[in-house]
Amino acid sequence: MSTKSHVGDIIVDNIKVDSSIVGVLNTGSIQSVDASITNLKQGGNEQLAEALSTLTDSVIASSDLLDKTKDELIEILSYISSELTVPPEQIRKAIAKSVIKKFEDTINVSAKLTQLWTTWRPGIVYPFS
Repeated sequence: MSTKSHVGDIIVDNIKVDSSIVGVLNTGSIQSVDASITNLKQGGNEQLAEALSTLTDSVIASSDLLDKTKDELIEILSYISSELTVPPEQIRKAIAKSVIKKFEDTINVSAKLTQLWTTWRPGIVYPFS
């Protein structure tokens, strides 16, 4: 049973959203990540869906990041999660690798995010190798 969160006029099923982020973070990117997570779950990729959900929740909740940085990271997660829902032969691997590198460089300011990334990284980057 999923708990729905409201982001402005948008309802998300897989991401914990606090009302204080409305108007601060790009709700379109949050909705995109949420839709990708739903697609991954429906395709049987529960672990990958959990990884993206956990990372997205942690970025949103992080006290180590400025709102601008959170927004950038959510946008990156939106791209990554979207790529993970396309057939393997359609994944844009070179672009995804650059985006993943940017994500890794940006989260280095947060020990918690870096630790989470270390846990979930292998499953997320595997389709791009």
